[in-house]
Amino acid sequence: MFYLEYDSIEKNENLNNSNWVLVYSTVDSINKNVLDNIKKKVPKADVFGTTSFNGVFTPNGFKTGCFLLAGEKNDNIETTSIIKECTKENSFKVAQEAALELKNSANRLPDVILFHPTPGFEESILNGLESIFDAKTPIYGGSAADNDLSGNWLIFKNQQIVKEGFLIVGYYAPKFYSSFISGYLPTKNTGIVTKAEGRTIYEVDNKPFTDVYQEWTNGLLKDELKENENSVVLGKTSLKPLGKMISSSGNLQQYIISHPHIVSPKEKSISLFTDFNVGDEITLMFGSEGALLKRVEQTVSRATHKKDLELKGGILIYCAGCVGVLGDKVDEVVESFNISTKNIPFLGAATFGEQGCIKTSKNLNLHGNLMCNTILF
Repeated sequence: MFYLEYDSIEKNENLNNSNWVLVYSTVDSINKNVLDNIKKKVPKADVFGTTSFNGVFTPNGFKTGCFLLAGEKNDNIETTSIIKECTKENSFKVAQEAALELKNSANRLPDVILFHPTPGFEESILNGLESIFDAKTPIYGGSAADNDLSGNWLIFKNQQIVKEGFLIVGYYAPKFYSSFISGYLPTKNTGIVTKAEGRTIYEVDNKPFTDVYQEWTNGLLKDELKENENSVVLGKTSLKPLGKMISSSGNLQQYIISHPHIVSPKEKSISLFTDFNVGDEITLMFGSEGALLKRVEQTVSRATHKKDLELKGGILIYCAGCVGVLGDKVDEVVESFNISTKNIPFLGAATFGEQGCIKTSKNLNLHGNLMCNTILF
């Protein structure tokens, strides 16, 4: 397995012998011509990937451009990739079809799946996949991103580019290691969702949710609530998101995080980037720059169970919202990953939503925000 920049593909002879190529790129550096050029170098290999927010995590830092992670035949890691266009309305059915196609292509389930949906209805796609995989295969990945939430994100396979849909890559690997964590801690502020629709919460404990969130955060959104129009609050709320506890074992509690997106003063509601149902128990979480950096090491440590392993390569998914929080310190994410994995070849995307497997009595493949996951080979 090896990493390289797109600009160096003509000089790299090893690429000709690759059996799969993962591509992460900023939106201004990927198009059909770029994919055509990569495919010419690896005509027999699958080329797949997604766009990333403001940069790509590489062994050399967080960089703008187009970058590749290539699998070599002697790695003994095979892939099958499927890309589908879909809308929210038909996403469950299309995901079922894709899962069956993936399952039948190798006459067995893959060992692990890399998943890249476009933002908006990730849970519906996951539910469709899970209706076929039945929690037997862990799923990790992140939602496609652009630089400004304008919808210019892309997913792609070979020469096919999709603006709304999903990509699944089944990895058949003798050994892999993986984890999915938040890096946030719970506060004592909890409540029950009593009115919600989709990704918007209207009431918690039968009180307007804006009132509840204001109470929990000591008036974090007071300026936005003075306005008559809806306001985007992503920057303000990155360190004070919501959490839903998924599992608790000893001192280890695992939460799925949801990022508050838009506050509506008129409706006294807040929309987020995950779905909610009446009856969900939610908790105000808190984070810090230090914790968001520390969690990279924790993600690797939890994946490897702190064992000293000789790894061939890896994939890192790290939330775009957390990249925004870190600002100029984002290269420290790469530094931490390099140290934790002993400088393996890897590629990482900054995503608009993260998907991963939380292991309880069975695999729970879930969609969250402001989270981090990795697959190590």
